[in-house]
Amino acid sequence: MFALVEWLSHLTAYPYAPYDACLKGLSPNQVIRNQQRTQLPEARDILAKMSPFIASADNIPVFLIGDFNTASHLDWTAATTDLHCGYALNFPVTVEIQNAGLVDAYRRLHPDPRQAPGHTWSPIYQTLVYPDGKPEPMDRIDMVHYAGAGVTLDTAQVFVVGTPQQHPNHGGNLWPSDHAGVLVSMTLVPGGGIIVLPPGQATLSLNKTSYTSGESIVATFANGPGHAKDWIGIYKSNEAPGGLPSTAWYYTNNRQSANGSSGPTAGSVTFSSGSKPTWPLPAGAYKAYFLENDGYTVLAGPIPFDVQ
Repeated sequence: MFALVEWLSHLTAYPYAPYDACLKGLSPNQVIRNQQRTQLPEARDILAKMSPFIASADNIPVFLIGDFNTASHLDWTAATTDLHCGYALNFPVTVEIQNAGLVDAYRRLHPDPRQAPGHTWSPIYQTLVYPDGKPEPMDRIDMVHYAGAGVTLDTAQVFVVGTPQQHPNHGGNLWPSDHAGVLVSMTLVPGGGIIVLPPGQATLSLNKTSYTSGESIVATFANGPGHAKDWIGIYKSNEAPGGLPSTAWYYTNNRQSANGSSGPTAGSVTFSSGSKPTWPLPAGAYKAYFLENDGYTVLAGPIPFDVQ
């Protein structure tokens, strides 16, 4: 079974920190403040929504991919100031992404920014020089970030198709973008998104990763032990079975009452208007668990999801 969570990003383009530094000559503090006012709040909003998924990344790996419109603090270091207009800068956006628990895939495989700069901006402005004699800053602004113990990086490269002609003669380029691409090859191992199950191991999945408040949630389970009171519980993302009561729950027979001594080993339950104790679920981040025999032994999960 294949599973991963992927988020795509395209942060505001301006103010663009390499321009602030290399073309405008702003002080390091001014460059950082400009990013703190623009791209950083956008990145924080994305990371806040990703937080419950990052917390479960060892179960299902998480990826944040896109055009971040910022250089990286891993590139503009004290050892590379000669490559970056004399600046060494801890860009707030990439620092925030790192602090959230995400890893820069390209820089993990190519730790030396001098040996492997990985520039994605820009294959068509490499020869551009401004009237004051300053060249267009070349930078790595398109990135793949990930979290998850089961992710093994194999390769990471920057690429274009053909040899792009420079602006303004780029109209016939085979490569259609003014950015270079980033290609990361990886292996996902058990516990990190490709789940290889031994015979009989219980599983749990949801029909979606994001729901509107009041929308039905379908939880599908398999390889359960078959007790009458095996159950599916929904908890807030900061809570867990055995602590506070579940937010909503059903036995595997899709009811809140059980008969007999056995129940289904596989099937699905649908959380909807009859779910208790809380329905509809308020907006927020949640996790679903497959639990054994009216207790708190986790058979499968947690499976993260959110309610908008």
